[in-house]
Amino acid sequence: MARTPSWPISLSEHWVGPDCPLDLRLSNGEIHLSGTYETDSNPFAGVAPTPLGVTIPKVKHRVEYSLSLRGHALDGVVKRTREGEPSAVATGLLALGDGDLKILMVLSEDQTEMKVMENPQGAGPRFYSIRQSTTKPQTRLAQV
Repeated sequence: MARTPSWPISLSEHWVGPDCPLDLRLSNGEIHLSGTYETDSNPFAGVAPTPLGVTIPKVKHRVEYSLSLRGHALDGVVKRTREGEPSAVATGLLALGDGDLKILMVLSEDQTEMKVMENPQGAGPRFYSIRQSTTKPQTRLAQV
């Protein structure tokens, strides 16, 4: 359950994550970030030369963050899916949250950067930043 922070906050609608640009929206007191990006379907595409005229198909991915704000801290989950790939629920596999990974974030004082720790209880947590976009016009969302 999301709690209302005790200090005023306004967040930009446009952010940049490690994989792609992200759009932010507020819903029922939660913060949602989402974006898409493409990768080569063949992970070895850049290693070996490809025959002339052969194009390597791309695979579209989607990343979605669902977060609750607690002061300058955010906690929630990140989910990465591949377009056209059935979810674990659809295939009958049991999965914790259907591919969701726990994340913890800290929002900077100026509210332009989020420091992220993904999978904090795992053997190898991942650390990265999500920053406010500087290339898109900024519209600040209302107070969370």
